[in-house]
Amino acid sequence: MPTSYLIVDELKEMSIWFFLIILIFYAGEMIWKEKSIKISGVTDALPMSDLINLGGKFIGLLLVYVILLVSLMIAGILFQTISGYYNYDLKVYFTALFLEVFPFLTLYTFMIFFFQIVSNSKFVGHVLMLLFFLVTVSMGFLGFNHGLIKFGGISLNTYSEMNGYGHFLQPYLLNKIYWFAFCMLIFLLTVLLNVRGVNISIKNRIQLIRQRAKGSVVNLGTVVLMTFIASGSIIFYNTNILNRYFTTSDKEQFRVAYEANLKKFEYLNQPKITAVNLKVDLFTSERNYTDGGFFNLENQGQSNIDQIYIQKYIS
Repeated sequence: MPTSYLIVDELKEMSIWFFLIILIFYAGEMIWKEKSIKISGVTDALPMSDLINLGGKFIGLLLVYVILLVSLMIAGILFQTISGYYNYDLKVYFTALFLEVFPFLTLYTFMIFFFQIVSNSKFVGHVLMLLFFLVTVSMGFLGFNHGLIKFGGISLNTYSEMNGYGHFLQPYLLNKIYWFAFCMLIFLLTVLLNVRGVNISIKNRIQLIRQRAKGSVVNLGTVVLMTFIASGSIIFYNTNILNRYFTTSDKEQFRVAYEANLKKFEYLNQPKITAVNLKVDLFTSERNYTDGGFFNLENQGQSNIDQIYIQKYIS
């Protein structure tokens, strides 16, 4: 049955590489458009701030993403219609495409602008962005999964028809705010390092940062920096203070210790559940439930049972 969340998963999986190609190469074309048609000397002399210039190109690229994501949504709905399925869940489409895919593209767009401007070379910028993407993807395999360290933060959990994304949506959005603020700081640095005129070496541009850092750039940077620190502090408090954070190494050591400590109980004769009679009421919005009922236990082994071991749930 082509339910909305299954269609969305397929659309995300099929389109992500297409979006990355647009992100890397089209962004380079937009940034280098004036130099490609040899009018950069004229545009650099115009009384337009670097923030407006780069910000306009950035917003233009985001609009391209929006159009493509809306097209994907329409394609998904058409496929459902052709398949005879008419229960369209637009909230699922919007959440998956515009709260998951769109922020992913936005964060990496900030970085491609940074690499293009700093390197002052279209093709070097492409290479640096590809390397950056590979490094960020590899961080998860190397154990760097903390939301404050892994670029882009945590991912949105699997959708459930029972309660949607449940309580995972709020921390996910907070994590995106943190990384959006970080990338905005990178973007403001990009604005300050923007190539303008003929004196374009990175050393000269760094020397001009203090002169360029004024007005709206400083005001915006102050607000973004405060947002970055505040959101990061909340994430750290919830992840590391209120709760215990397990690294990949911690999880592996826990599994090893778990198996070593409980191995002796593997073949111990214990009663088997032969019947279950339960009544369970789920309150998904409250993350709570009530239950009542009984289990029938039976000794199906060849020896008597002197002790019954109950495993405690490990939180």
